[in-house]
Order: sequence, then C-alpha cells, then structure tokens
Amino acid sequence: MRAIPEKQPATPRGWNVRVVKTDAEGIWVARVPGEADPLPVSAKEVLSLVIFDERKQVSYDCPIIRIKAGNPEQILVGRPLKSLSEKSKLDSLGGRQHFRIETQLPVEVKIPGLAGKGIPPLSGHTRDISKGGMALMLARRFDAGRELDVRVLSWNFPLQIRAKVVRCDEDANGRFNVAIAFPEDMSSITRDLVGHFIMENQRGK
Repeated sequence: MRAIPEKQPATPRGWNVRVVKTDAEGIWVARVPGEADPLPVSAKEVLSLVIFDERKQVSYDCPIIRIKAGNPEQILVGRPLKSLSEKSKLDSLGGRQHFRIETQLPVEVKIPGLAGKGIPPLSGHTRDISKGGMALMLARRFDAGRELDVRVLSWNFPLQIRAKVVRCDEDANGRFNVAIAFPEDMSSITRDLVGHFIMENQRGK
C-alpha cells in the first residue's frame, strides 16, 4: 500500500506503508522497512492510501486523526472522506505489467553520444506512461535496443532519463510510436516521481 501526503515535500513521492492495527477510531499505518524518511504529515491533514493489484486501483483519502512518535512513526487515519476504485489500464512492457495512463506531453529526444555536435533534439509527445516506461510519438524510426535521452517538458515535476527502445511501429500518418522501457537502475527519486504522476492522474487530479 502506498501513502501520498496531502502536502508534498520539495521532491514529491509516495511512501510504502503497512496497517499496524485497527481501533474504534480508524486504522494505524506505519512506514515499511526501507522507507527511511518520516511521512511529512500533520493532524487534520489528508493522507491518500492507494492500493494496486493486477485489475484495479483503489484510492482512499483519509483524515489524519493523530500521530504517534517513534521509528517508524504510526499514523491514525479515520474513515475515508472519498474513495475511488478504477479499472487498471494494464499493458505489458518487458514482461511485466504496470498501470498505464494516456497523456500527451511534449518531449525532446536526443541520441547519447551525439550531443554537442550541432544536432538538435527531436521533438515529439508522449502517448502514455507507466511505471515501467512510456510510448512516444516521434517523426523518425528507432531500432529496438537503441538508448535515448528523453526529456519530458511541461510536467509538474521535470523528468529527464535515459531509456531503451523496446518497440517501434509506424502509424498511418507516417509517424512512429516508439515504446521505451525505463532502466532497472532508475533512481528511487525518479521512480517515485513517475509513480506520483500516475497516481494523481488516475485519481483525476
């Protein structure tokens, strides 16, 4: 289960949490081992709890009743103010499945090694994005296995990443649908950034 604080720190992210216990007021949640940073929340704020499985995503916006200090701290949340259950838009990429949202954002694409040689970046836009990768609409073909430096523009939070082409298909208009996979060693900050963006868009915000 993921927890998304209402008031995000400078670098937005979600935390993995577990249910510790329940009582008459609500449920207590705490960070799972490996989540070193405390959840930046306060009483009377809202904490979104998001549960994923292979068929749906369920989001619960819960009021924070109180916080018990400790390592990890425990947070008591009350009955959800709002809940949302959505069918997953699943797609397979690299043998795994991820939530995939359709979104059009401008991108700039460069081929590693050609930067600084007077070759301008290739412009295009995203078609969709998941935690495993994204699909881009571009004006040229790229072979599977090619590494690309991709910069997503006009995103709430900037994303620049080196990714690998897994598939390239030409459409009826002569443009190319280029599916790229994020690297396995992608930083946790970037992975959280992508996950946060997907969660917020799935919830319609």
